[in-house]
Amino acid sequence: MARSPIAALLSADTARAAAEVRGAAVRFLPTLQASFTEASPQYHVIGELPLDGAVLRGRRLTVARALQQSVRRQFAFNRAALTFDIDTAYTRALAAAARAGLSTRTAIDADSLLHIAEARRDAGDASELDVQLAVISAGQQANTAAVDSLDAMRALLDVQTLIGERADSITVMLVDSLAVPADRGALTTVPTPLRVAAAKSLVMAADAQVVLEKRQRFGVPSLTAGFERGDPTGAQTYLLPTVGVALPIPFPGRNRAQVEIAEVERARAIAALRLTSLESQRQIARAERERLAASSRVERDSRLLTTAERVAAMAMTAYREGAVPLPGVIEARRNARDVQLQYINDLAALWTAIAAQRLVTEVDHP
Repeated sequence: MARSPIAALLSADTARAAAEVRGAAVRFLPTLQASFTEASPQYHVIGELPLDGAVLRGRRLTVARALQQSVRRQFAFNRAALTFDIDTAYTRALAAAARAGLSTRTAIDADSLLHIAEARRDAGDASELDVQLAVISAGQQANTAAVDSLDAMRALLDVQTLIGERADSITVMLVDSLAVPADRGALTTVPTPLRVAAAKSLVMAADAQVVLEKRQRFGVPSLTAGFERGDPTGAQTYLLPTVGVALPIPFPGRNRAQVEIAEVERARAIAALRLTSLESQRQIARAERERLAASSRVERDSRLLTTAERVAAMAMTAYREGAVPLPGVIEARRNARDVQLQYINDLAALWTAIAAQRLVTEVDHP
């Protein structure tokens, strides 16, 4: 996943947030003023140091750090979402490979059934109609196998795209099989999901921004220090030190617009937090229901699969012995294949539901 271009895009936000924290810690630049007057003393040098540390710098850092925490949590959720996409794409690839393998085996069995029908026809135990039915069945299964094989290749290319590999040829090989998960992801108590935690950090940042804007309307005081010299008459030969404090004069209504904007953003952040909390609760409940439903379907499919395979084998044996007609064998084999396909699809849905539940219940790990 480290080579994925999506991961690189996600990491850019965290780098920007860290840079903004460093920028918020920068103090205002001091100034140096030099002037000349005709009156004595003639030369004036004054330095001015803004005293923003105690007044504004701390609040700027609070806002930037809260935003950084929100971005970090959102990045963690987006990274988990990318992991979910890769995981589900891999699950789809496993399911597609399983369907392709099933279609290939079914096509081979259909071809074997065709040979049996031809042998029985030649022996006088079957009609030409049975042979033609077997030809149609074998052709259909061969076409299905070709389509499923192509779908399996597409699924592998999707996985390669998500992990940042070349997508013009198959370079990834599946090393797993689609099996029943040992841990079916029973839901436990979730402290605070990542998306909700990120929304809370945005509210904290908005609160700090309101306080910052309210304090900025008074301006920033400065400490001044310097010296004066230069008496044309020669009566003054030493430096005259000067020390003072510069206080800004606040005008009524100054910074009111910025304060109102900050308050609106805070209200918006609070509303977004409520919406995110409700959506998170809905997603957690939905993921739990989908997991339970998929788990029940897999258990039911596993029981049906055993019965369907036994019925198909019995029908094949009975046809060899001339006890049942060919359409009954084809129907039994079609039912067995449908049950196997349903089992594969439900098993993939179970893995996807477990991954989705893991995503929506992901918590912050500082």
